[in-house]
Amino acid sequence: MGEEKSKSRGWCGWFIALIVLAAVIFAVVYMVKSKLKKSDDGDGAGPVPGPPGAIDKKYADALKLSLQFFDIQKSGRLVDNKISWRGDSGLKDGSEASLDLSKGLYDAGDHIKFGFPMAFTATVLSWSILEYGDQMDVVNQLDPAKASLRWTTDYFIKAHPSDNVLYIQVGDPEVDHPCWERPETMKGKRPLTKIDADTPGTEVAAETAAAMASASLVFKDSDPQYSATLLKHAKQLFDFADTKRGSYSVNIPEVQNYYNSTGYGDELLWAASWLYHATEDKTYLDYVTKHGNEFASFGNPTWFSWDNKLAGTQVLLSRLLFFKKDLSGSKGLGSYRDTAKAVMCGLLPKSPTATTSRSNGGLVLVSEWNPLQQSVSAAFLASLFSDYMLTSRLHKISCDGKIFKATELRDFAKSQADYILGKNPMGMSFVVGYGDKYPEYIHHRGASIPADATTGCLDGFEYFNSTKPNPNIANGALVGGPFLNETFRDARDNVRQNEPTTYNNALLVGLLSSLVTTSSAPQSLKYDETFDGVLLAFDVTVKSKGAKILAGLNPYFGVKVEASLLLFNPKPNSLVEGKIVKISPESIHVIVLGFSAAVITDIDIREEFKYKMRNGEGCFSSRSRHVLKVGTMLRLQVESFDEEVMHIAGSLLPANTGCVKWLEKQSEEASHMDRDDHKRRKIA
Repeated sequence: MGEEKSKSRGWCGWFIALIVLAAVIFAVVYMVKSKLKKSDDGDGAGPVPGPPGAIDKKYADALKLSLQFFDIQKSGRLVDNKISWRGDSGLKDGSEASLDLSKGLYDAGDHIKFGFPMAFTATVLSWSILEYGDQMDVVNQLDPAKASLRWTTDYFIKAHPSDNVLYIQVGDPEVDHPCWERPETMKGKRPLTKIDADTPGTEVAAETAAAMASASLVFKDSDPQYSATLLKHAKQLFDFADTKRGSYSVNIPEVQNYYNSTGYGDELLWAASWLYHATEDKTYLDYVTKHGNEFASFGNPTWFSWDNKLAGTQVLLSRLLFFKKDLSGSKGLGSYRDTAKAVMCGLLPKSPTATTSRSNGGLVLVSEWNPLQQSVSAAFLASLFSDYMLTSRLHKISCDGKIFKATELRDFAKSQADYILGKNPMGMSFVVGYGDKYPEYIHHRGASIPADATTGCLDGFEYFNSTKPNPNIANGALVGGPFLNETFRDARDNVRQNEPTTYNNALLVGLLSSLVTTSSAPQSLKYDETFDGVLLAFDVTVKSKGAKILAGLNPYFGVKVEASLLLFNPKPNSLVEGKIVKISPESIHVIVLGFSAAVITDIDIREEFKYKMRNGEGCFSSRSRHVLKVGTMLRLQVESFDEEVMHIAGSLLPANTGCVKWLEKQSEEASHMDRDDHKRRKIA
């Protein structure tokens, strides 16, 4: 993203302020003088992402479609089915083992439930929800995402009937693939494949552990009991994966023709990383640092995929170093972040270490089989890493001595998303149903056969060979994509380029969720109201039952008090909030923390904002139709603090985002801070 583009990003952009505090002991009101400098001050520092900002309709529409594809792929007795041409299927799956394995997702254009890529799909979908759930929610896609995730984890719970047994596949490709029929009418045998102590499959057990651990975080607040069940299974599966090591590709050679694993070390690190985030049990953190040299391939950037989780693990563990200061000295974690940086440098087009595997149109391409998997996975990780950097106030990354802005990683992510959605030399979208031109002959049994057709195993090939477009539009399906020479053949027999997969779509959901609004900070961190302050007060009334405030100790987050005096001593990266109480052509007056006065003068207001009169009231509005007016909430982040000066940055707060709420009443005699106990999804 260029400098001009970075100006318009976020809720009216960001303010970088210099605030001078003059505090009088036993006085209530701080007099604060602010001086704001613009985000384009020449140092290349981009804006820090904040809460969800203005919606980008292009990405919002694509996100909605991409989530619909999971509904198309669902097996079992469908609940609240929104796909007119889909019905119940696979109802007897698992019956030969007296299990109900009817749920889950069909992998691609066939009707096999491959556990290895399905677990990866669930893990990525969980990660996307945890980081960008607020963005999803703004465009009404959080509930659909969680519903599809739960449909998948319900299946995994049933597929793990005992500690060291996991059913990893339903159906046999050798039986399924010779048939071309709708899932609702299939009558072929649906054999089960399992791993156990005698036939281990470390990579599948570990990936399923990662899926259930990450999903336990998604449902931790909304359904604690279900979350606990997922976490219990995740722990058992990780123990099984680690103590009974063996590759499923070696022990079950039949899988090699479809989802052959190249090793299980990456899955063990991936699963342990997610279990640490889910439990904060240091045992799992010790595991990734202890086994890093053995499994992590430090210093060698890799591509994130259903088979190789190293790049994802490196980015996920980097998150800890960005946001957990007590881990900043961890040498083992540092190697993960260094390798994650190398991955990012490989993605930046102008980096000295940039990958040369790019089309002329700028798309990263590594393989001619399902080419877009690496494109969308790389873009998803780049968007995450960019947000991690910006949220932790790190604006630049060095690639072999050349400096790049964190926002350039977001530029790269957007370039890949835009290419996929149609900004490419072929002038077509690779997401079915998006745009004016998209694949119409995708390799997908259910989409190609009319819903009212009666077909068996073989006579369905009439529709496979038809020259007519698919009668059912598989909305949201991300196909394999173009070759490096930017050619694409839209045909049902073109499996390499024209078959959709659930894991491609999960990665696309994450990418689009990160771009769907003009700000994209990880939602589990941007509401972190941890203050390093001391409450010095008399006549204190504690409003929260069970809460205790002791002289000289930090008040707990969420404790509601009334006090005649509150002194606040912020530390770097603390987050505070303010509310605009007065606007004139020359200044904006803000109440910070409910009692401190801040003045933003007109010379410090970014040039894109102009003073106007609306409905008899003054306001500042931008070309993007963002408005600063009385009542607008601002979020301010402390950059640094010394004896006299506090440096802060600010953004607008949209309404109804679950942010801290402020009481309307403010007085000089008492300041009453009423913070809702906002339940934040938290993965760090």
